[in-house]
Amino acid sequence: MEIRHLRYFCGVAEHKSFSRASAKLRVAQPSLSRQIRDLENELGVELFIRSSSGVRLTDAGEAFHTQAAKLLSQLAIAISTAQEIGRGKGGEFIVGGDWRLPLDVVPQAVMQVRKLFPKVDVKLKELPMHEHVIALRDRKIHIGFVPHVYLGSGEGMDNLKILSTDMVVLISRNHHLAAAKRLRLVDLKDETWIGPDEKSAPGVTAHYLQLFRLAQVSPKFSPSASTLQGLIARVSAGDGVAVLPRSVLPERNPHLAIIPCDIDPFDLYAIWPSKGASPLVKPFLKILVDLLKSLKPPA
Repeated sequence: MEIRHLRYFCGVAEHKSFSRASAKLRVAQPSLSRQIRDLENELGVELFIRSSSGVRLTDAGEAFHTQAAKLLSQLAIAISTAQEIGRGKGGEFIVGGDWRLPLDVVPQAVMQVRKLFPKVDVKLKELPMHEHVIALRDRKIHIGFVPHVYLGSGEGMDNLKILSTDMVVLISRNHHLAAAKRLRLVDLKDETWIGPDEKSAPGVTAHYLQLFRLAQVSPKFSPSASTLQGLIARVSAGDGVAVLPRSVLPERNPHLAIIPCDIDPFDLYAIWPSKGASPLVKPFLKILVDLLKSLKPPA
């Protein structure tokens, strides 16, 4: 049994005539009659009582028509829904978020996409960046973000570098180095370092250790911070120093000094599936890139 059998059957049932159904369905009447016979043979029951004045449904035909009409209605809804989603006019669009992304910019992009595509349920899903590739493969998000150190795990993904931001040292305003214009890691060799915890940013400690090794520094770590706000609060209180991408930091904090350092810039990439990507990926990226450009000071 194929979908066309159900359409042909419902057409005849609703028009109570093979000739009228044939004209409406745009199929030759002999072919229509043959398809209905094939359906009846497959079901093993007669669906129509045929006479010179027309056709009418048997009891079995009445029952079959009720259910077949429901199936075709559900199919039409399924087709319409799939087409709307495929055209970016329905369904969901889920953006992966992380506290290390540029403050406010991703939520602003989400809000703008919501306005442009009001029938789409646009969501921001908070996930550590190391989980974005897996979430993309599991279809839990439609676009994510990774730093360059995670980019190699994105096989089967397209990517776009959206941001390159300086790494900066955070120290308390009361620290004796707070007035420095620029710092080297070696200048901070005796300091206690506060970093994100491994759960929210796995591999970050190993990454920092590599940076310190290159600078020939043996760092001392204090207990890590699970949130950006917690890290900033502890640095401001003088519990230690930290190094972070400038883009994640608030513009001003009266208790915090933000100082350029000798660490390579932090590169951030948007990442999405090479095949089967949401049609909203491109408009979202355009909005996001435009917002990021607007943040850059004029040359």
